Amino acid sequence: MKQMILTAALTGAITPKEKNASLPTTVDEIVQSAYWCYKSGASIVHIHVRDNENKAALEYKLYEEVIHRIRGMCEILICISTSSYGVQISDEERLKLLDLDTDLATLTFGNVYRKGGTNLTPCAI
Repeated sequence: MKQMILTAALTGAITPKEKNASLPTTVDEIVQSAYWCYKSGASIVHIHVRDNENKAALEYKLYEEVIHRIRGMCEILICISTSSYGVQISDEERLKLLDLDTDLATLTFGNVYRKGGTNLTPCAI
């Protein structure tokens, strides 16, 4: 059988839970979903976290808790998102996320244009 790497993107930063009640948005739901993906054969989970209002967040403490709890349950590789879509955060705060115990991270280096003309400014590295 051909070997492959399967990445499970659990949440994303945009879709609200109202559109899909099964979308994992709380810490508990994200951790449990990551574990289920691992048990189902995924090699990597791509993680976004949400705040208490179910909005995209780049909060160090939320990521730290999610990562710590996933690590306690399984050996899946963890990729965090550092995308600033919909989140107001300084470049320094965003880059600090790379200090977490993660295996991979995504980072937008150029401008991103969304439908409707939304321009997301890149991180200044």
